[in-house]
Amino acid sequence: MSINLKSCKACGKEIGETVTKCIHCGTDQRNFFLKHKIITFFLVMFVIGTINRALGTTIPTASTPAITNTSPAQAKQEPVKAEADSIKITAKALLDDYESNEVKADLMYKGKLVEVNGIVDDIRVTFGKTAVSLSAGNSSSLNNVTCYFDDKTEDNKVADLKKGDQVTISGVVNGKMIIGVGVDNSMVKQLFQR
Repeated sequence: MSINLKSCKACGKEIGETVTKCIHCGTDQRNFFLKHKIITFFLVMFVIGTINRALGTTIPTASTPAITNTSPAQAKQEPVKAEADSIKITAKALLDDYESNEVKADLMYKGKLVEVNGIVDDIRVTFGKTAVSLSAGNSSSLNNVTCYFDDKTEDNKVADLKKGDQVTISGVVNGKMIIGVGVDNSMVKQLFQR
């Protein structure tokens, strides 16, 4: 039986091809992803989430009407809903609806204009886009409603926010993400100072 050999990454001495540590110098021979399984897991989840978000984004505009359960003839006649027709909801209620039945929640909210009221949990920039996460007011929950701001003029309003502020943000529901619910084309509607 012949043994396949390879050179050690560090010392260059010959070792068995299936060996994970060099018998001469003790250097780990595995690649980065096998050595760091937790980091690899989070990287994979991040990539999957990014791809899911990129493929699932449908933002109605004046030129592309919201997707509804109507015939094509009716869809052409119906304009995009005005702010008066927006759905007013708390972050907790929106998250609860998606947690209990994602299909039903998508039918109720996805692609529709909402005004979400919640507590600011995080303020950040993700892929060059301003984002504000609203918690359900439940410190044990990891889920949140993440509102993405496309309009850079909203950055001044977002800059005034602080973690713990109660705020109402309007936008178009994008659906469930890996953790929480996404809302695109967001605008700060009202800030309730502490």
